[in-house]
Amino acid sequence: EKYNYLNGNIDGEFSSYYPSGDLHYKYNFRKGELIAYKFFDSDKNILNEGSKKGGQFKYEGYSVLEQVDARGNYSVEGGKVGKWEFFSVNGSLSSVEYYDNDAATGQTISYYDDGQVKEISNYSEGILDGYHVSYHNNGQMESQGYYRDGEIHKEWRTYQKDGTVSSVQYYHKGKEHGNQLYYSVEGKLVKKMLYEYGKLLKEEFFNEMTETIGLIDYQKMAKDEIVQFQYPSGQLRASYAFLNAKRHGESIEYDATGAKLNEGQYLNGEMHGTWKYYGPNGKLRMEATLNNGKLHGSYNSYYPNGNLEDQYQYHLGQLGGTTLNYAEDGITINGSTEYLNGENHGKRIF
Repeated sequence: EKYNYLNGNIDGEFSSYYPSGDLHYKYNFRKGELIAYKFFDSDKNILNEGSKKGGQFKYEGYSVLEQVDARGNYSVEGGKVGKWEFFSVNGSLSSVEYYDNDAATGQTISYYDDGQVKEISNYSEGILDGYHVSYHNNGQMESQGYYRDGEIHKEWRTYQKDGTVSSVQYYHKGKEHGNQLYYSVEGKLVKKMLYEYGKLLKEEFFNEMTETIGLIDYQKMAKDEIVQFQYPSGQLRASYAFLNAKRHGESIEYDATGAKLNEGQYLNGEMHGTWKYYGPNGKLRMEATLNNGKLHGSYNSYYPNGNLEDQYQYHLGQLGGTTLNYAEDGITINGSTEYLNGENHGKRIF
């Protein structure tokens, strides 16, 4: 695929190709607005085409397997309108969505390939608003809660595949508020965090018998303190440095075997500097640089074999420059995208 952006909007011709090199489809955009499209089959015959001629027009796109992958209408203004259906590459229905002037509205339902419901969301003028629920692929509920004006609100629950509760959290206008409860795979309480409108007041840790094994009271904490927690075996579980009741300095967490899970630094309560996360085999899975809690500099993710998977560049939390995606050999580039100030800008090649 090759196309260009202008001030964050796709502009001009966009073309995509079959693995054979033959043209799959061609779009024409004007300042981000789709004005014409044409799809071809592998024998170079036209599957479908359409163009905007002063009014609403119907869109039907096709995957490389020559099956419908999206179907709906564009309004006179150029945005999606009414009911839209999206399909997976194998032709199964992946979601049903409703739009008004390109903004999602009402209920959106997404599906697994076997037809089971994956997620149900509610929107108002393109913003999440109302009840939200997601399901594991075995049909068990995965999470449920409410949004208000795009922000998480009230009680949220997450569940494991067997239906066991994994967390119960409370929010007020997007901020954690009240006790946040976290459970083990066996359904036992392992951690409780108390927040007041987004401010963390206490953390309490529990063992397999639900007995308190550690308590951090941020309101009573000494000016300069290092807090450590151990597994029942005595193995160090975590070590956190604090200054003036805020995370400040080194932070390290370990698994029960003593292998590092993650390590990094805090500065006045914000993640700062280089952070590293490790997989079960001890290999690096992610490495990122932050500045006062915002991604700043390189962000790299790695395959389980240790080879580079994705490479990003950030400036104070916004993507910039060229992002790269690699094959599992860590050398072959699968694709690249150019960004400026957090928006697509320039070429995208896949």
